[in-house]
Amino acid sequence: MKKILVFFTLVWIAATPFPIYAHDNETHLDPAEATTEGRFLISSNWSQLKRGWNVLVLQITNTEGQALSQANVKVSYEMEDMEMNPPDNPVEEKENGTYEKKIFLGMKGNWKFDATLEKDDVKDTLAKVIKVVK
Repeated sequence: MKKILVFFTLVWIAATPFPIYAHDNETHLDPAEATTEGRFLISSNWSQLKRGWNVLVLQITNTEGQALSQANVKVSYEMEDMEMNPPDNPVEEKENGTYEKKIFLGMKGNWKFDATLEKDDVKDTLAKVIKVVK
């Protein structure tokens, strides 16, 4: 009888769905920010970045809100006040002005990102510091 009870308990535990929330896997972009000279607008998932591997998502538009496709986008990043050499993966264009870069944030703390955007002889930058707390 005890074995049957243990068996049914294990089956019940295995069959119970773990709470998986849609927002855990969805990318939410923060409000758009103007680049240094105001030539482009960038929305990103800054607030979702956590310690470990992440995909940095950049949604880039011109000042009229039109998606910026086929731009030269570079993003470098480092931890503030600490010498680290995080992986430097390329920025990949996805679609409709969306660009992605795989990044590794090895520790909690402040991380500085420098983005350079260039399209048709128009060049601008964005510097952003985010605090990783998870």
